[in-house]
Amino acid sequence: MKKIALTLGLAAVALGFSACNETWDDNPTLKAPNKEYTDFLNEPELRETWITITKEGADKEAALHMTCSQPDFGYAAIANYIVEVCLTPDFKKPFVDGTAPEAGDYYSTEYPFTDCAQINPVADEIAECICKLKGWTDETMVQAEEYTKVYVRLRAFIPEDEELTTIYSEPKSFEHIRVTYYAASVPGLQSGIFIRGEMNEWATPPPAADEFYTTAKRGIYVLSNTKIKKGQNFKFAMDPWDKGPNLGAGANCVIGTAFRLDNGGGSGNLTCPEDFEGRILLINKGGVWRACLQKEGKYDPDKLEYTL
Repeated sequence: MKKIALTLGLAAVALGFSACNETWDDNPTLKAPNKEYTDFLNEPELRETWITITKEGADKEAALHMTCSQPDFGYAAIANYIVEVCLTPDFKKPFVDGTAPEAGDYYSTEYPFTDCAQINPVADEIAECICKLKGWTDETMVQAEEYTKVYVRLRAFIPEDEELTTIYSEPKSFEHIRVTYYAASVPGLQSGIFIRGEMNEWATPPPAADEFYTTAKRGIYVLSNTKIKKGQNFKFAMDPWDKGPNLGAGANCVIGTAFRLDNGGGSGNLTCPEDFEGRILLINKGGVWRACLQKEGKYDPDKLEYTL
């Protein structure tokens, strides 16, 4: 399955004291949660609400609001919660991009949540899930007046040992969700965003070979076969400069890990800490832009994986 595996750093572990003033051991043991207890996702308050998702603001606004209780992992660790979406109550298998969806296929939102009281997936992500699971492939297939019953569940785990601690909640439903636009990404389209810098003499227009293309994942753009020399100045921008994003220094430019970019005419130039050859991922999530420089031979060309 071509999906993004977002590798997160180990979450901080919070140790506490019980009401009886009994302290935990100095080295508490992480344990597998009780697989029989899966009812940790609460009934959604918006279950019966008629929800319409439109394109305006969808990449920033939450569509659904959920809360849950934390499964017992042996101590007060900070859990991650991934939202999974299905059109049936039977979550059978992950949906594979590029295939026709089958009954029981489910699709996951990307970013995990850590606050049990604030599990609020962005509207655009929910719209993307619905588009993919309905088999819509372009704007003409969108049934903008149709409300759909959508099932959600949580995949909870501790990043320290995801395999041991993964547990799935019982599914809950949202009875009426309507998507009015095509939210899934079509791979291989021109994005209009280029790498612009000393490697191409800040050319106007930039060379066609320096343009990013869309991928199968919404908000992820890729530029392959790129070479940047150590110390060369560059940015990621459209032509003309004020047409769209103008992305520059927001943090130290590193290789192999996604770093945040500033957006705007005042953003500074980027430089590489060493000679670079490989591909670059541009990542736009909720209006926050990041870049990830991936060295040739250090990534799977069939996957869009990056470390945050």
